[in-house]
Amino acid sequence: MENRSSPVFDNDSTPQNMTYLPPDDEDVCTDLYSFITVCISYVTIPISAVGICGNIVILITFTKIGFLEPINISYCALAVSDILGVLFLMWNSICSILDFQKSDIPFEALQISLPTGGAIFDIFNGTTAWLTAYVSLERCLCVVFPLKIKRILTHRKSIIVIASLFTIIGVPLLCANFILFQFEFQFDSETNRTVLNAKNLKDSSHGLYSFVYLYKFAVLNLLSLTIILVCSSILAVRVRRSAKFRMTASAVPTNQMPGADPFDDRTRRKFIADMRVSKIVLSIASISILLGCLNATRTLLVMVWPDFRPTPDHNIFIVASKLLSLLYLVNSSVNFFIFYMMGSKFRRTVQQLHCSLARPQK
Repeated sequence: MENRSSPVFDNDSTPQNMTYLPPDDEDVCTDLYSFITVCISYVTIPISAVGICGNIVILITFTKIGFLEPINISYCALAVSDILGVLFLMWNSICSILDFQKSDIPFEALQISLPTGGAIFDIFNGTTAWLTAYVSLERCLCVVFPLKIKRILTHRKSIIVIASLFTIIGVPLLCANFILFQFEFQFDSETNRTVLNAKNLKDSSHGLYSFVYLYKFAVLNLLSLTIILVCSSILAVRVRRSAKFRMTASAVPTNQMPGADPFDDRTRRKFIADMRVSKIVLSIASISILLGCLNATRTLLVMVWPDFRPTPDHNIFIVASKLLSLLYLVNSSVNFFIFYMMGSKFRRTVQQLHCSLARPQK
């Protein structure tokens, strides 16, 4: 009797009734997305360390300079927001590494990283955007109302505004984030143990889900971008106009003093200081506008594209968020270099701190 359970082989020892099935396109895309995600995660971790160190130096430097000018308080608040955002981004990147996921941890790393890493990172991005808008508004008011600015902007008002931004933006979104995600313990048959998992309740909480992303799109993205764009444009125009006016008004006629410099030293120093302030604020604002537009596009896609959702099953969203987070991280890391290259007082203070640390103690 013929044994039907055994396969029939030809001379090349290849099953005759078996055909080769090419890999599914969906599996190939999934592997590609996973590879890109892991690569970005490995790159993110060292850049995050640089960003944290740079923002800590910014905090120490402005504390050393002092808070005689209220804008230094805003710069420190920006550094704090960047540090917190980078910390949660680093945690999100660590959870995306396969070796960490397969280690002996009591939770599902990729699922847990969404509400505890990426979502909180987005919250601090919104805080940073509004702090940038406040800095732009602050400098704009200094130029438009130079004689009234000390009454308009005080240290107490700056602290109240900054604390309000952290509270109004952070607390509601943080509460909504943990309402949209349900944390529960599940049994993992592969490891034969119980692990903590996070489930997105997008079906039962669809109304809150839509409201959160509409709030992010309208308030955190569009409104802050509009304020930054308008204030930065006014600041650039008024600073250049006022600086040129001061130099022209204080110029000494060259026919009365042949060979003399038409601009005195005090006017020249004031002009250079104004231009440095303008360049610092405009540099930070320009980068914030670019990243804000990308973040607004991502938020809009979440609302209109069902396959673009913050869940581990939607690989396109994960990869897009990773790339955008990497750009935000680079922005947070280069803020130190912007202050160092464009701020003379900041640069001198950093050099003094470095010399004091490098000087051998007796």
